[in-house]
Amino acid sequence: WFLATALFPESTDEEGVRNIFGQLKDTCASLGVSLIGGHTEITLAVDRPLVIGCMLGEVRDTGLLLPKNACSGDVLILTQGIAIEGTAVLARDATIDLLEAGLSKDQVEAARNLLNHPGISVFPAAKVLWGYEGLRALHDPTEGGIMTGIREIAGAAGLGFELEIDKIMVRPETSLVCSALNLDPLGLLASGALLAVMGLEEADQALCSLSEAGIPATLIGRLVDSD
Repeated sequence: WFLATALFPESTDEEGVRNIFGQLKDTCASLGVSLIGGHTEITLAVDRPLVIGCMLGEVRDTGLLLPKNACSGDVLILTQGIAIEGTAVLARDATIDLLEAGLSKDQVEAARNLLNHPGISVFPAAKVLWGYEGLRALHDPTEGGIMTGIREIAGAAGLGFELEIDKIMVRPETSLVCSALNLDPLGLLASGALLAVMGLEEADQALCSLSEAGIPATLIGRLVDSD
C-alpha cells in the first residue's frame, strides 16, 4: 500500500495535478502497489511539485533484512553508480555555472537526463537480489552520498569497512559535473544507487544475476571487525 502527500505551487493547473497523479497511478500499477490515500495541497511552501510517499506492507519476521545482522567478512555490492540524482539536480539548478565552467549544452543535458536514464528507482536491483539467502541488508543511500550510506550500514552492525575506491562506479556525467563544481561525488546525493550487503560466497552469482538483468554492479568492499 502507498500513501502520497502531494504539494503543489500556486501556479499549478488541473493538467499538472492530473499528470502527477497519472504517474503515481501508472507506477503503482506496474509494481502491484495500491495507492490508498494521502494528502494534496496547493501551498506557498514549494515552488515546484513535491511528492512525499509512505509505503506499507507485511513481512514475516524471518524475512526482515536488518543491517545489524551483517557480519564481518560480508561484502558490499553497489548498483548503478553513485550520485545519480545529485548530478541531475546540479545540472538542473547550476546550469549557468556548468556552462561557464566549460561544459557543453549537450553534456549538461546528458547529466540532467540521468534522472530518467538510468533513473533513481532501486526496485529492479532489489528484486534481483531478494532471493539470495546470504543477503543481509539493502540500503538506498541518499543525503550524504554513498559514504554516509556505507557508514550507516557498518554502524548499525557495529563493524568497520574496507573499500576499493577505484571499484566505485562514477558515471562520466557525474565526473564532469563534480569536477566543474569542485565537488566530491562520494558525498553527493546518491539516490539511484543500491547498496547490498551479503555473504562472500554468493557475491559472484549475485553480480551475474544483476548483469543478466541489465543492471551494472560492482563489489566495492567488505565489512570488517571494528577496531
